[in-house]
Amino acid sequence: MFATECSVGSKTMTPEEAQEYMEKDANNSVSQLRALAGLCNAGEFDAATLHLPLAERKIAGDATDQAVLRLSESFGPVHDLQLLWKKTFELAFNSKNKFMIRTLALADPAGLKVALSTAEAEEWKTDDLLLTIKGAPDIIVERCSKYVDENGNVQLLDSAMKTTIEDIKNKWSSEGKRVILLARKVLPGHQATHFPEHNSFETEVMEQSSSDLTLVGLIGIVDPPRDEIPETIRILRGAGIRIFMVTGDFKLTAQAIAIECGIISNPATAIHDLSMLSRNPVAKVISPTASEKDFDSLEKQPARSITLSGPELITLNDNQWDQLCEYEEIVFARTTPEQKLRIVKGEHSPVPIS
Repeated sequence: MFATECSVGSKTMTPEEAQEYMEKDANNSVSQLRALAGLCNAGEFDAATLHLPLAERKIAGDATDQAVLRLSESFGPVHDLQLLWKKTFELAFNSKNKFMIRTLALADPAGLKVALSTAEAEEWKTDDLLLTIKGAPDIIVERCSKYVDENGNVQLLDSAMKTTIEDIKNKWSSEGKRVILLARKVLPGHQATHFPEHNSFETEVMEQSSSDLTLVGLIGIVDPPRDEIPETIRILRGAGIRIFMVTGDFKLTAQAIAIECGIISNPATAIHDLSMLSRNPVAKVISPTASEKDFDSLEKQPARSITLSGPELITLNDNQWDQLCEYEEIVFARTTPEQKLRIVKGEHSPVPIS
């Protein structure tokens, strides 16, 4: 898994273009993205492999953290960046929240220049804390009220920019990329009033992260399927096995990967969604005079495909579940662990996967 795109404001760049932009960008917009990518990250480089080229170094951490950490390192040593800030609290990523939070205290004044806008750096006080958050755009973007523009300045996040960010996210997702959003929030005076060792601190951090965040940027990550996957899917389908995809990925990302792997055989324009499932009973009618030729014709029709997300699943009634069971190709996206278990068990869901 590796990062192929990043964006600040409305500007999208490859990692190579972003590095060039950072080198000539006096207002440090890419630097702010790089700082969050390295600071809000649970991945750690294996010290024994630091002498190797970046792509060959080993990292302890999940695949997403590894990709984001490598991107940050490509812009400059993450170790040097981490010396500028001191971690005070961390809430690990989980599949329910779909984000990671880390709070940081300033350890070196030089950290302000690389992680914040000029205006924010000038207003920073000794007792302030920096809340950083990394995760699913569809979850975090609604918590943001400001954003960092391509010049490194903080602006109000209006509807036009929200639409732009949504378009970037959807474009990358439809290309099969996992999209990560990075945001932050300065917590004035928090070191003097809230203490990480207290049981109430996590509640306070969760409350602070629920609104008024500053969106710093997006990162697009590719996790290419193994070369043998499409052929394996073809063989299984030839044996009459139905194959469903169950994932926590964003709907468009999951759908694009399913098409790439052959789990869905139709183009995106022919894939059904929730709107095709009627809440009322639908009679399955086969004409008593249908000829053998008619059945042969039906069998040659393209497989019916549908993509549903976890939030959509919980809205289905019994009639809709019955209709869903008739689909040959199904992708369940943005599902929680509980939903994944119910799908695999076949509890009020399509028949168990063969």
